[in-house]
Amino acid sequence: LDLEDIKPWTRDAQLLELEPGRPKANWGLAKSLAMIGTPPSLRESEMIFEKIKDWDWTHPTLGDRRFEVLKDFAEVYSQLADYYDRDIRILDDKLQQSDPIETARLREQKQTQVAARNALLSKAIPLYEEVLALNPGNPYAIAGLAKCHLMVGHDQRGLMFARQYLQLTQTSQVGWQAQY
Repeated sequence: LDLEDIKPWTRDAQLLELEPGRPKANWGLAKSLAMIGTPPSLRESEMIFEKIKDWDWTHPTLGDRRFEVLKDFAEVYSQLADYYDRDIRILDDKLQQSDPIETARLREQKQTQVAARNALLSKAIPLYEEVLALNPGNPYAIAGLAKCHLMVGHDQRGLMFARQYLQLTQTSQVGWQAQY
């Protein structure tokens, strides 16, 4: 799908045509593009989030919602990194079956993909950390940090966040069971 095919039918895009600085419409469009999940839609979402991340996200009854915007932004980087990670796995398979002449070229391609993936994850990690600073115990940020650190190769930090996430889910489950 092309953004131009979707744009006329999205309420947020129509609102932005009338009022480009409307925060919730920008956020909604960025989230919608992220949900499409293709690399072009994720890049478009990234551009919107880059523009809106530092806006005032104070809601009259819900308080500061900035942590939600940052969480969604971090997930865009994480999703983009997943595409590079998929390519890395494909290159690993090709490397196992390649001849010596092709191996050098494939290794170079793999290094490029790893660098691009890690650059995206290095953008996601501080966003997730900021989410935790604004909203301690946020399960999405904790899970995101576990995933990002494990993908980058920071196994100890990744496992620490994974254990924290598991503890959070167990506590939540016990709470739900006690409630019912």
